Amino acid sequence: MVMPIKEEWGMGRSILVVDDHMSFCRHIQAILSGNGYEVDICGSPLEALEMLRSRPYDILLTDMRLPHMDGIKLFEEAKKIDQTILGIIMTAYGTIPSAVEAIKRGVSDYIQKPFDPEALIFIVQKVSKEKDVLEELNHLRDEIDQKYSFESIIGKNYKMIQIFDLIKKLHPLM
Repeated sequence: MVMPIKEEWGMGRSILVVDDHMSFCRHIQAILSGNGYEVDICGSPLEALEMLRSRPYDILLTDMRLPHMDGIKLFEEAKKIDQTILGIIMTAYGTIPSAVEAIKRGVSDYIQKPFDPEALIFIVQKVSKEKDVLEELNHLRDEIDQKYSFESIIGKNYKMIQIFDLIKKLHPLM
């Protein structure tokens, strides 16, 4: 069992691990759970899609070669369900072109099997930090939208209120 590198790094992050070798899934689950992540596992992409529809996950950690659908296609389908999910592809048959293709198609990282538990933890932590940054960016965008939205314009002057009312009538989406 790998000792946690830093206890709070995994706290609150949920990961769905997909691999058709369930013993490997359980091994990954033990490693990541021991590092503070909430980990669910499944053995098929179809089951994974059902799980993704039933609850949100922060990270999809999936094997590249799966029955019925490859890992990149599974990630793309997962993004249709939840645009905020990030992906990590695992494969025993990795090549540089396949890694480049995965990254081009939106996967956050790629790890070749067999891998060291520490390497897996490092990659998951990196992707978790990426998720933190994206969430903060979205939060700041929402704050800016609220601060500078039409409704936040302050006008106490009677003429300004009339102008705002006229603008609202002319542009009903505001």
